[in-house]
Amino acid sequence: MPFDPKMQLVRMARAGSPRPPTLRRCLCLLYTYVCICDPRCNTTQRLTPFAATPFLETYPGRKTTTLYCFNISLVTPVDPDSFCGSTTTLRSVEIWADVDQRARIKGFGLQTAGSTGFTFVPQIWGPVDEATNIIAVKTSAFYWALSDANGGKVCLELDGPATPQTICKFNGGACWIALFDESKDCCPIYQAALP
Repeated sequence: MPFDPKMQLVRMARAGSPRPPTLRRCLCLLYTYVCICDPRCNTTQRLTPFAATPFLETYPGRKTTTLYCFNISLVTPVDPDSFCGSTTTLRSVEIWADVDQRARIKGFGLQTAGSTGFTFVPQIWGPVDEATNIIAVKTSAFYWALSDANGGKVCLELDGPATPQTICKFNGGACWIALFDESKDCCPIYQAALP
């Protein structure tokens, strides 16, 4: 089922705060309890030419690791003449994971279209959502052109027994990936899982 992110008003309260809960605009991932509040970019699917296909692939990683790969493809944006629709660079990605499993995430493997090997890069940790125990895992900027991205792979490098089911824990082990353009104003979100 395609992911259709929706902005919702969510009642938020800071733990230990004497203030009453407030309503905030949040992007809530369907079939999960995960909401990303005050997103700083537009997460609408097909907003940019970049998309992730719905199935993850596995490859051997380094030593005891396994790569779980999002396949990147090109799509026709809903508005190709818009700021986001006319972007030609995939800057970086962000994935959400269970914070208790963060020690199992060893980094990312990146493979441009047509390449035979992976380039390994370290992960960057984002903030933890205390209410859901979810952490953002990001790549540094890698700046792929359209030709690099179409058929490229962005892979989570997981150690030991870790799998997308133990790391992501959404909708039967599905993982969510945000694809950022160069401006970081456009970041469509896609869902993928093992077949």
